[in-house]
Amino acid sequence: MNNRLTVLQRCIICVMSLVVRPIVVIRHLVVKLKWPSKVLDKIAKSKNIQTKMTGNVNFPLPYPSNVCTLAQLGTDIAAVDTAQNNVKAGVKGAAQDRNAKQRTVKLDLQSVMTMVQLKADSDPANAENIILTTGFDFKVTTFRQKQQAGVKRTAVSGVYILLGEGGGEHEWQLSIDMVNMIYVQPTSSAHTLSPVLTLKQTYYMRSRKIGKKGEQFQWTPWFEFIVS
Repeated sequence: MNNRLTVLQRCIICVMSLVVRPIVVIRHLVVKLKWPSKVLDKIAKSKNIQTKMTGNVNFPLPYPSNVCTLAQLGTDIAAVDTAQNNVKAGVKGAAQDRNAKQRTVKLDLQSVMTMVQLKADSDPANAENIILTTGFDFKVTTFRQKQQAGVKRTAVSGVYILLGEGGGEHEWQLSIDMVNMIYVQPTSSAHTLSPVLTLKQTYYMRSRKIGKKGEQFQWTPWFEFIVS
């Protein structure tokens, strides 16, 4: 097997490997209810969510038992409308009654929002679209996760980027039977290049981190992959 790379191939792979980092940034969307300060805007917001949730294919009926039904939400919104008209008419105590009914609507929406969050979390690739179809808002949060051991294909047939866990210096083992090893040079980073591997052959890869003082960490479990 010819496992030598041309200069051009190495240049291509080196450029690709620059995008490999030992930390993976995960993007998470959190459903929010941006509650307006003005009463009429609150009513409009509530009605918009009710309208968008009605017949929404992502949220078939019936809702879970802990989620306010759309019928109940509509009843509670109508109660706020009536109370607001009483405020305009100058009915005594109407403002306090309206505010109490408005708080009920907000609690209704928060229960629906919990259901929307669960659905968005179950389908991260479509989370933004799912949330936007409901009338709710969202904010983006990110958190960092250590890179997991694995492989990444390159533009050169049979050559892979080997990925170690975490960062720092690493030693590597590559094999077709987990007994006989194919030499891979130690690196100062958590990724390296494989030699040219045989197509359709199954390989196993693992790595271990080397500490700043030369201490050796445990080998990762073997990662199995087929060259394609």
